[in-house]
Amino acid sequence: MNNDYKSALSALAVIRNSEKTGKIKKIDGKIVLAEVENLQKKAYNVAVENLISEGKNAIKKKDHTTALANCNLTGIYATKLNITVDEVENLRKDAYKIACQSKINEAKELLNKGDADGYAALNVATSYAKKANIPVPEEIEKLKPKAHEVFANYKFNAAKETLESDPSDSVVAILLTEKHAKLVNVKLPADFESVKNKAYTNGINAKIKDAEEALKTNDYEGAIGPLSVAKSYAEKIKVTVPEKVAEIRKKAYAIGANAKIADVTQALADKDYGAAVGGCNVIDLFAGRAEIKPPKELADLRLQSYKLAAEEKLK
Repeated sequence: MNNDYKSALSALAVIRNSEKTGKIKKIDGKIVLAEVENLQKKAYNVAVENLISEGKNAIKKKDHTTALANCNLTGIYATKLNITVDEVENLRKDAYKIACQSKINEAKELLNKGDADGYAALNVATSYAKKANIPVPEEIEKLKPKAHEVFANYKFNAAKETLESDPSDSVVAILLTEKHAKLVNVKLPADFESVKNKAYTNGINAKIKDAEEALKTNDYEGAIGPLSVAKSYAEKIKVTVPEKVAEIRKKAYAIGANAKIADVTQALADKDYGAAVGGCNVIDLFAGRAEIKPPKELADLRLQSYKLAAEEKLK
């Protein structure tokens, strides 16, 4: 067999398929399957040798992509042969070492342009250093302050761009701006506070709108979540929570209290006293939060729930 293992393996796959479909069983008196397996092993061995050799040449050329691909393929073929190829790990580490430096160079170039992708490239370089089992290069540590600063600026611009179109994204961008600026102790932009307040204010209004939309379909759970976020946004910028939040919240819990009646009724039908008793407690809780009297059915449902619980416990 020559070094063209790819063609050999492809041809053997065709033969194996023909054997499976019953088209051929023997060739020149030899059992096809046994002969195919023998030839496949030879092809896999040739593949391993070639891939290792090609991988080493790739390392010399600083081509980490090819080297890593060859390592992966070698691993696959080695598994099929049930062997361990010691050279693979060293080859892989060398490839990641080259990849690490490549990403550092990429990060430098991007960060010098003020491109936030440099921050991501630096993180990848760090992960490559770990995979190469080498200490994180000093260059990475030196570039980190610049990376955080560039990323903070990028996120601040993103926050401004999404103020009106997507307040939630704007809020997240504001948080990331603050986080990365603090990591390297750089000053926040002069208009940071005004943009931050605008982002949270818009976020509050957007969440109230989401809650109102949810209530149109009696989706009380879909309303309660956004209202909680709206409240947290208001607290974040130290403003009074809009009265509308409390009003909608009460409506949501009132809907929830009545909706839970059906859940408890079903739990009783299913003889699930735990769910029934728990459901009654939730109805009570929701009614309290809605500042309304519990539904009139609750007393009877609770009695049935306790009765069912007693009966089940006595069994």
